Amino acid sequence: QRRMQSEHLIEKVGKELRGMMSWMKK
Repeated sequence: QRRMQSEHLIEKVGKELRGMMSWMKK
């Protein structure tokens, strides 16, 4: 269960990172 939680967190951070990158590209 703990492993799944960490994976979910990484996915969330990755999503935010991608959004920031696309914002910087503009």
